[in-house]
Amino acid sequence: MATALALSSCDLFDSKLVTACETVLKQRLLSSAEYKRVKVSELDELELDRRLLESYLVTKQQRSKASGYPLAMDDAWIQTELKAFDIGISRPSFFSASIVYETLNDLQEPVRHLAKCVYVGNKSDSSLGWEVETAVDGLTALEWSYSNIKSH
Repeated sequence: MATALALSSCDLFDSKLVTACETVLKQRLLSSAEYKRVKVSELDELELDRRLLESYLVTKQQRSKASGYPLAMDDAWIQTELKAFDIGISRPSFFSASIVYETLNDLQEPVRHLAKCVYVGNKSDSSLGWEVETAVDGLTALEWSYSNIKSH
């Protein structure tokens, strides 16, 4: 029964990004039972060059720091990532998806939302990595959890 419920809002042919995005998104909702997917749009995989990778890492660092997350990336971490790229160890790609979904408001009326999901990594990464590292509306699950706890 639980498997049937878990699959009811997912398409068996969803990409790893869409699956991870929906998992993270549902964790943020007060009641995931109210979640109804309306539309999914994905961009083609984009292999990053050094300039794009650096821009992505700096933006991720700024958002992580802004959330107050205590393990925000420091400059040395960014340099390590760029060095791995320079010597050919790392060749990350950019994956992006948008999910239009509905939830019920306090009056039990459907309200539409848009979630923007981004993952930078390798297609062959394990599924757990996708769920941990996928940023939904700019924050990973851990960063969002921390910012949510901090604001209460």
